[in-house]
Amino acid sequence: MSRLPLLIILAAAAVPGFGLDPDVLIDGRSVRAFDTDYQMDSTMWAAFSTYEDTAFVYKSTDHGTTWQRVLYVHWTPLAPIQDVGLVIGEGDSAFVFVFLHSPDNRGECWLLRTDLEGQNPYMREVFAGPDVVNEFAVCRDYSGDDYWVYAVVCGSHPDDWCYFLRTLNLGRTWQRTDSVQGWTNPHVSGSGGTHMYYAASRAGTTGEVLAKVNDHYGWPDRWTSWEVTRGSSDVGGIAIASDFLFASESSTVWLAWAEDTLRNGDWDIHYAWTMDEGSNWNIQGVLAGGPGAQSHPDLRNYTARGNEWMNLSYISDQEFREVHRRHCHRGDPSGWSTPTVINTTDAGTGSKVVPRLTYSPGAPGTGAGCVFAGAGLDGLYWNAPWYTAVAEEPSRAIEAQTATLVSRARLLEMMSGSASELFDATGRRVADPVRVAPGVYVRRTETSAGFQISRVVVFD
Repeated sequence: MSRLPLLIILAAAAVPGFGLDPDVLIDGRSVRAFDTDYQMDSTMWAAFSTYEDTAFVYKSTDHGTTWQRVLYVHWTPLAPIQDVGLVIGEGDSAFVFVFLHSPDNRGECWLLRTDLEGQNPYMREVFAGPDVVNEFAVCRDYSGDDYWVYAVVCGSHPDDWCYFLRTLNLGRTWQRTDSVQGWTNPHVSGSGGTHMYYAASRAGTTGEVLAKVNDHYGWPDRWTSWEVTRGSSDVGGIAIASDFLFASESSTVWLAWAEDTLRNGDWDIHYAWTMDEGSNWNIQGVLAGGPGAQSHPDLRNYTARGNEWMNLSYISDQEFREVHRRHCHRGDPSGWSTPTVINTTDAGTGSKVVPRLTYSPGAPGTGAGCVFAGAGLDGLYWNAPWYTAVAEEPSRAIEAQTATLVSRARLLEMMSGSASELFDATGRRVADPVRVAPGVYVRRTETSAGFQISRVVVFD
């Protein structure tokens, strides 16, 4: 085990809001790597490392209008932090888990765990030799206070082993439950039930997209591996995620990746989906293509049990480097909405700098926003379509032939005395229609013949 490096941890400092147009500036420093997470109480979190060899953690409690610095850390002596991961726990075990790359032994992964105020730090190695760590991906499951935390750590050739790790005791010890050689660009996510998903491409080859599915919280010997696609293309970033049904064996799982088919720099977003735990992957081809390159995808579910929607984001080189967001319903996994542009200024990307979807439950609009780096990797930013009044297109799985334009008062009349439920475009049930914000919603009414689905557009 390597020596425990010293860290400097500072108390919170407020960061003023910069308005919603232009994009909200979280921090103006250079961005080397970053990650995000969120809590169901609406708090959003972002962790990033800089080219000045420091890592910062921020949070927002007002749906992204302002961001507060919770802590910042660096190795002593100063050393690059090449990668960062972030997981936020919940309930009585609500901890902040910050994963940091260390250059010791040619590459290690360490965990810094604090409480939600950035206090009471606990430091532990996740993976510290003899194999090398160059990149990693992290997540947790959603079993309340008893959740477990997971990490996939990968090296590069010739030390190109990947290990799937989990901790059952909030980071104190880590268990290896799977290993594979030659995988790169890892992405990992948890489901609404017991399933875990892991996707990557194969190092040193072209066009090979790989996935692993585990049906019991990453348990050893419960992994199934799938070669989703293989060709002569270059494959870039990869993301995998499922809907959030409690019975995750019935979930729809989406896989998205960037692919340069002609190997000429013209990247497109491709995708596939499965409804049978990966036994059959339905490869759908190009989801987002030219003109201009489309790259750096992210997939993220809204972690409310029963949620049937998926959000996707990616970079599109159009008039400027736009962050696009789309959504889809599990019943029609190819029925993606038209793109919504998240940002108002150029976005930057890198091998570990990908726009990250982030939700803020109770926000003034539906779906996820994005945290992204600025042009030239200068500054970390946030924005969401809630603030730009961009209407979302519901998935074709539930789209009615016409949409009903109603006032809030008329909506309350429609909902009163009927067996109706109202959902936003991410599948979240609206608990109190009295407080509904203007936007697009789906009304589901139970009749003697079954459920009737209709679309309503609410205005003040």
